[in-house]
Amino acid sequence: MLMNDDQIITPFKYKKSMQIPDRLGNIPDFEYIMFLISKGAIREREIEILEMLKKFRFLTTSQIRRLLGLEEYDRKLKKKLDVLQKNRIVFRFSWLIDDKPSVMKGFCLDVLGYKILNDYLGEEFEWKMEDNLKPMEVIFSHFMFNEIVIRAKKSPNYVDSFLSDKHIGTGIIIMEGKSGKKPYVVLVLRKSDKWENKFKERLGDIVSFLSNGWQSFYESKPIFIILGEDKEHITAIAQIIVDMSGSIDTSARLGIKYTTDDFIMRYPLTEAFANIDVIDGELVVNRVIAKIFGEEEV
Repeated sequence: MLMNDDQIITPFKYKKSMQIPDRLGNIPDFEYIMFLISKGAIREREIEILEMLKKFRFLTTSQIRRLLGLEEYDRKLKKKLDVLQKNRIVFRFSWLIDDKPSVMKGFCLDVLGYKILNDYLGEEFEWKMEDNLKPMEVIFSHFMFNEIVIRAKKSPNYVDSFLSDKHIGTGIIIMEGKSGKKPYVVLVLRKSDKWENKFKERLGDIVSFLSNGWQSFYESKPIFIILGEDKEHITAIAQIIVDMSGSIDTSARLGIKYTTDDFIMRYPLTEAFANIDVIDGELVVNRVIAKIFGEEEV
């Protein structure tokens, strides 16, 4: 029997902060990493994983596997990740769900992974150890953006995706449309402490960006996606927009699309979005079939 949307549990519904092992000492010499490369312990597959972490910053084991085109659990991949982690090439962390350790692990670049890409391969980019110590809401925002990317990459219209450091979104996905490239700006919101106040502070910039500010970045108006944790969360987000704008029509006018962790994890992208309607004076989330990331939409 299928579960109701409200009953869906995802690995991204965390309760406490991640657990980081104390491994900041005993960093192996870079010459040792060169030895691992020379004897074949680090090959193209391992470099591909480092390239992914450079681009997406934080990835789960499952996301790495799927980005590599592996459909099921792969023992060889686990062994590769173990070797990379033990040699301070990647950093592995875990978190708790309802006070119990999650079976899923997260990964990001570690010191020598950065050196391999930046120094050995000459891919100059900025990175520092502190980049690994982001708040959990930031890390899980990356996880959920990456989930959308992995699904969008299955479309023949997919062009590229990247994290956003320029303006209001968590990340941007570029799709090929009938009249050129179409940007999708994804804003992932978490139920972190005082998230409502943080969102209210950003709402003015969001409205300005969606009204005409996007023209400084893109040739066509982007589709703006707000991804919340669950139905209750996106309803609260929509209520804030209504309260500050005075109209339920604001979201539609600005072209805002809503979705949740549950919807993204459970449904294809064309079925993972929702309208927020007013029924008997209450805001109600209704999941709809939407032409998102499809040929008709782009």
